[in-house]
Amino acid sequence: MALLSLAMSVCLAGEAPKPEKPTEPEKPPEPAKLEPGTYAHIQTEKGEIVFRLLTKEAPETTENFIALAEGKRPFKDAEGRWVQRRFYDGLVFHRIENEGLRLIQGGCPNGDGTGGPGYQIDNETSDAYGFDRPGMVAMANSGRNTNGSQFFITLAPATGLGKDYTIFGEVVRGLDVAEAISNMPGKVSGRGRTALRLAEKPVAMTKVTIETIEPPKEGGDDKAGEAKQPEAKK
Repeated sequence: MALLSLAMSVCLAGEAPKPEKPTEPEKPPEPAKLEPGTYAHIQTEKGEIVFRLLTKEAPETTENFIALAEGKRPFKDAEGRWVQRRFYDGLVFHRIENEGLRLIQGGCPNGDGTGGPGYQIDNETSDAYGFDRPGMVAMANSGRNTNGSQFFITLAPATGLGKDYTIFGEVVRGLDVAEAISNMPGKVSGRGRTALRLAEKPVAMTKVTIETIEPPKEGGDDKAGEAKQPEAKK
């Protein structure tokens, strides 16, 4: 019996342990489908921010944003010349506030909050939306009716802003991306109420695109956004 036990132990000791199967990383859940409407997609190195454009509540502001994003509205370049090209691609989120008033701000061609497209549009106010929750997208300005191209995204309720700013969008995806941008290193510029926290290495909007999702057609089987197949001639 002793010899048998010894032989078995020798055999067991010589067996190589079976390699464990590597665990596959869990796939991130697919984002929920967007509801019918018009959306802005902002691509950044931190990820994508998507917000729904409030075309009914702020028609002039959303029209201006879309036209600039798609290169359909002329603006003044750094030399003071009127040009027409995609405005937002390559611009940065220059302002990052993560204490008190929490937001990120971008859309300045100078990259410091001092620039614009060379023209101004009026404020648009609506009782349908306010700064009572995070993710609101509004135009930055230097006073009423001085809107141009700069906009900000709130990261917390900011009811103190009141109705001095045109709200023209609401984030539906990527609020965590905006949060990550706000937590980048920054430095304070100015003093008192005019003090701003500017990003040391601003995150760029590599591309800004506009997407419109049509509602499904009533009484039909065609899905929204799908092209119909041509019928064969008899």
